[in-house]
Parts: sequence; C-alpha cells; structure tokens
Amino acid sequence: MLSYRASGILLHPTSLPSRFGVGELGSAARQFVDFLAAAGQQFWQVLPLGPTGYGNSPYMCYSALAGNPLLISLEELHGKGLLSDEQLSHYPHFNPDQVEFDRVILTQYPLYRHAWDKFQSVALRSVEEINAIESRYQSELQAYQAQQAKFKAALETPAVETVEPEIKQPEEVVLHEPQKPIVHSWLEFEAFCQSKAHWLDDYALFMALKGAHDSQSWYDWDVKIAWRDAEAIATWTEKLQPEIQFQKYMQYEFFNQWSALKKYANDRRVQIIGDIPIYVAHDSADVWANPKNFQLDEKTGAVAQMAGVPPDYFSETGQLWGNPVYNWEYLQKTNFDWWIKRFEAMLDLVDWIRIDHFRGFEAYWSVPQGEETAMNGTWVKAPGVEFFQVLKERLGSLPILAEDLGVITPEVEALRDDYEFPGMKVLHFAFGSDPGNVFLPFNYPRNCLVYTGTHDNDTTVGWFEKLGGWERDNLLIHLGCVSPMGIHWDLIRIALNSVANLAIVPFQDIFGLGSDARMNFPGIAEGNWAWRYRYEAIGTDWIRDRLRYLTERSGRLPY
Repeated sequence: MLSYRASGILLHPTSLPSRFGVGELGSAARQFVDFLAAAGQQFWQVLPLGPTGYGNSPYMCYSALAGNPLLISLEELHGKGLLSDEQLSHYPHFNPDQVEFDRVILTQYPLYRHAWDKFQSVALRSVEEINAIESRYQSELQAYQAQQAKFKAALETPAVETVEPEIKQPEEVVLHEPQKPIVHSWLEFEAFCQSKAHWLDDYALFMALKGAHDSQSWYDWDVKIAWRDAEAIATWTEKLQPEIQFQKYMQYEFFNQWSALKKYANDRRVQIIGDIPIYVAHDSADVWANPKNFQLDEKTGAVAQMAGVPPDYFSETGQLWGNPVYNWEYLQKTNFDWWIKRFEAMLDLVDWIRIDHFRGFEAYWSVPQGEETAMNGTWVKAPGVEFFQVLKERLGSLPILAEDLGVITPEVEALRDDYEFPGMKVLHFAFGSDPGNVFLPFNYPRNCLVYTGTHDNDTTVGWFEKLGGWERDNLLIHLGCVSPMGIHWDLIRIALNSVANLAIVPFQDIFGLGSDARMNFPGIAEGNWAWRYRYEAIGTDWIRDRLRYLTERSGRLPY
C-alpha cells in the first residue's frame, strides 16, 4: 500500500534519446532521472525490461528474468575501454523519433561481441598494473563519494517556497560514479553468473540454441533438445560454450548498468516501478526450461490452452495473446517456487512491481488450441489467495500495484483489497458513461493510482481528437472548458488533484503529443513500441517548471 501522495512519469527506456538507434541505460537515462527529480516526480514507471522477440513487445520476451541487451549503453562500454573511439564515431545514422529494431540489432551485436572479446583479453594483467589501476580507481571513487555526500546534504536542505512560473531549482549537480576497472570485473562476472545461475544457465543455453537453430522456436527443435534430454543438454552445452558465455556476459553488462541507474535514481528520491506481465511468451527460456508449469501439448509442445481476454474496450473479438496459461495445480505442488523466484528477482531490479493483468490470479480467460479469436474462451479459477499468502510469507511486505482493468469481479476486488494493493484508474475511460463510472475521480479510493492514459491507450491529445460527441460533452461538463494550455494539461491537473495517492502520466502527455507518439495498439502484433523522444525535449524549462508547480499545488512534492 502506498500511504502518501506522489506522482511520476511512464516512459520505457527504449524511448530515451540516443544516437545509437534505441534508448539505453547511459547518460540520457541519467538526464531523464534529473528531469524527474527537478520536476518533483518521485516515480519512474517502465515496461518489462526483458529481451524482446517477435513484434518487439516487452510483454513477449525470451525470458521473464533476463534484461534486454539492446538497452546496454555503448557509451558505457566505451568508457570502460571495451569499445574504441573509431567504432563509435563510425556508427550509422538512425531515425531519432522511432526505434528501427532490426537495424539496431544488426549494428549493435557486432559491437557487443567486440566488447566481450576485449573484456576477456584484458581481464588478467600483471600485479604491478593491477595495483596502479586499483590506486587510481580508489582515488576517483573517494572523490565521487565526497561529491555525492555534498549532494545528499543539499537535498536535505528545505526548499524555498515559490509560485508559478518562477520556480527556482536547486543548482544541478551531475555525479558520475567512476567505472570499475576491467581487471576487477572478471571476478565480478564469475560471481554474477553464479548468483543468477537458477535462471541464467537456462537462458544463455536457450539463446545459444536459438542461434544454432536459425531462430526457430524451441518446440520446432529436435525432440531431444526441445524436451531437455539430459544427454542432449550436455552435448549442446559443450558445443555452444563460447556463445553461452557471450550471452551471460551481455546479462552481466545489462544488470551492472541497470543497477547503477537505479541507484542514481534512488539517490535523487526517484523510485522505479517495474512491470511483471502475468504471462510469459511461449517461445521463451521460461517455458522451455519449465514445461510442467504451463498447459502444453505433451507431444508437440504447442499451447494447449491460450491466454487472452474476452471482448473489451480495445477489441470486439477479445484479445488472443497466444501465451500458454499456467498449470496452477502443478505450481501449487511446488509451493509456487517459480513464481516466488520471479518476484524475488524483480525486486532486485525495481522498487515497486506493477502486475499486468492482475485479475488472472483470481480467474483467467482460457482459450482452446486452434481458436483464432478470444471469443470462445472460458473463465477458470486460479489460486490467487493461496499464492499471495505464500508470497507474503516469503517476502514480507509486498510493494505491488495491481493492473485491475477489464472484466473485474467482486472476487478480484477482494483479492486486491485483502493485500491492500493499489488498483488502477484511467481518465480516458472516465467520461463514457454515468456518474457511477469507477474511473471518474470523485469515485476513487485513496489507495489507487491514476493515469491520464497508459501505454495501451492513445495519447491524451490523440484520444481527445477522436472523442465522440456525447463523451466529449461529458468531459467538458467535468472540465468546464479546455484550457489554453491544452487538454493534456487539463487531464494531468485532474489526475494530480485527485485523491489517488499516486498519479502517473505518460511522458508523451507532458508535451501534448498526438497519436503518432502512441506506444502500442493492443491486438496488433507489429509496428508498436518504437516511439522515442529527442534530447532537446527535456531542455524546455517551462514544461519542467509547470509540472513541478502542479505537483507542488496538488501536495505531491517529496519532503
């Protein structure tokens, strides 16, 4: 349960600016965190961070626990001496507004492999060299820590109250922790591999096998390796050892960079909201390594019962996701071990977890194999009460946010409320019906989070432009009129001024962007997840200042 008022921004890291074609976990990410802190925002919500497959959807990843290598900052690798000036200076030009995923993959992976080769070649040096490098690193680290201490002391000094628009900001201090020398990183790499072995070994082998099988899905491989015959596993592991090590190295770099970024954010009082999709991709290391956890055809490996939702706001035929639903009976026998480990791993990465499709823990929509839409499914009970009780016993407090949109029953609400998980309210859904609409702000409980829209919605400007007559009139009754600042600021103001303890605004809405900046169209497999903003966007002081002013006036500034 979130017991105080706060606000934040929804932005996936791939949407960050970068000359390398996709958002990364480097300087632009830290610049974004600085923007959040200066604007008084206490939360950064991201989408799932895993390695994406077909369609580039972060909700269809090759692993529920691994990180997306495309987020690894090439600048950071360069700073560690793993990439040369020449390699980065000859990097091709990319579209600054959209991620060209295929081109990025073809361009970046050769550089990752070069960094891995360099990492191995310089990991061991003479004692004299190691001592000299260690001495220099310790000196730089001490200087950094002293600067950081001053920054924290400045943050604890009470801010001077201001009025719009002349909002004075504390002097910006940019802190960059010195990179650990590569000679020390090798031992850290080995320790990382050992600490993550419960999922990393399977993931690295899975990805190496996909490469060896021309990216075929695991259920199309030879039957012995598809169903994890012990002899086949041993043979392939020995054969693919170089590629397995490379896959592990990319995870090492991702987790190092993400951990440093999270610390940077937390030091500035910005918490990270991560995302756990309830389902995992059929073609994933999770399903291949743990087939008993899922409802699969035992002969072919095909999905026996598919996940989705019945017809809803987004689709007249429902949404057929194609993921395998869980074998909850088997998971109960294991005391939910796979799920517990998943939550534990996630809480190493983020401060709060948003559970996507929370209602699936109470009952899930199950569609038989062979159906082409989600219309002919059925609701099946899930052991959510038992699961969350075990999770609480294992983890203690549960910093969980429940995505409770869609067909919500009293049983789902009871499961959510028994554990005091904040639910979600979306303003785009508020004005299409009568005053009993649960998305209207006067119907909110305090223990919830309100969005103008989510990553699945149109931007607020795009939504308003398409709004029908009656719904538009109803919106204007609540607003009075659209202010000169634009409909996006009107909805941001409503969200911030609501009683909801947490308000989250998609980054696109801060700038009043139209439908061309939309992140996702639910039910459409391709062409999504590609939007990016440019560096100069957050250089506009008045937007930062206005957001901070509204945040202050709504009682959501950090204290």
